[in-house]
Amino acid sequence: MFVKKAWYVAATVSEVGREPLARTVCGEPVVFFRTEDGTPRALVDRCIHRRLPLSKGKLEGDRLVCGYHGFTYDADGRCVAVPGQDRVPRRAAVRAYPVVEKFGWIWVWMGDPGNADAALLPAMPGLDEDGWMPFRDRLHVKAHYQLLVDNLIDLSHETYVHTSSIGNDAVAETPIESRREGNEVFVDRVMRDVPPPPFFAAAAGNDANIDRYQLVHFQPPCYVHVEVRAVPPGENDPNAGVRFFVLDCLTPETEATTNYFWAVSRNFRLADGEFGEWWHRIVCGIFEEDRAILEAQQASIETDTSGLRTVDVGIDGGTILARQVVDGLLAAENGAVP
Repeated sequence: MFVKKAWYVAATVSEVGREPLARTVCGEPVVFFRTEDGTPRALVDRCIHRRLPLSKGKLEGDRLVCGYHGFTYDADGRCVAVPGQDRVPRRAAVRAYPVVEKFGWIWVWMGDPGNADAALLPAMPGLDEDGWMPFRDRLHVKAHYQLLVDNLIDLSHETYVHTSSIGNDAVAETPIESRREGNEVFVDRVMRDVPPPPFFAAAAGNDANIDRYQLVHFQPPCYVHVEVRAVPPGENDPNAGVRFFVLDCLTPETEATTNYFWAVSRNFRLADGEFGEWWHRIVCGIFEEDRAILEAQQASIETDTSGLRTVDVGIDGGTILARQVVDGLLAAENGAVP
């Protein structure tokens, strides 16, 4: 179902505090909290006694107390106290997940804890870097996470979904170049000397033609970042106009829902507060347009009894490569031949 040997974004840094936070990651219920020294921790969100979610309990110091019968767990998931008796059953424990705090997010490792390595976190350009201004948000999308991955790798939909902001004919009409390097996929679309869509004209402050770049980078199992440039025609300096990164963390919740953590980081007009407010508002609107499409697509898939296979065309090159990567990782985890 989902790749487990991977880091997943589970929450923003500000969401995890001294109140237990419930999240479902890759179909598994997880409770997040911080110990008194501020360290984020994560346990299976299910008491070993009668299965009440531990997120319904409370913290006492660094211990999490179940809200049903008071079974008390330390930050490593060991039950250390049972009301009414001195002895704690030896198998009274819940799984603890490795956790990392990075890039403004809380990451959780869903596989074997012995394989958890922070060096395996995906690259996130434009975050935690001088000269860049990011903002972050989260959407809950009622669609399978791979549909969201497809949506971000194949940006030709901008022509039809985002007509009032970032879409125009040049996007759909310009071919892509896609390639796979190891388990990462790259999709480049470069539009030469084309009219700017409304969003780019407003960001640059003029409607002169541009060279527009969409440089997509997929990192398994669910990370897509897009480097966007809009520069004067023939200009080779990537910072000579509008440049920003769209960073997407598409964390599977269930087979039909996704927690979509995203950030957009720009390196221009950083001191213009009014522009920043406009930028935030427009970007959020673009993501809402995507959500409407993806949820309608998921509903259509769930009710499709035709048995017909979907048709792939040239613009699907990157999405096909990305799905091949994930299929291979799933097969390897399950001991099968990809």
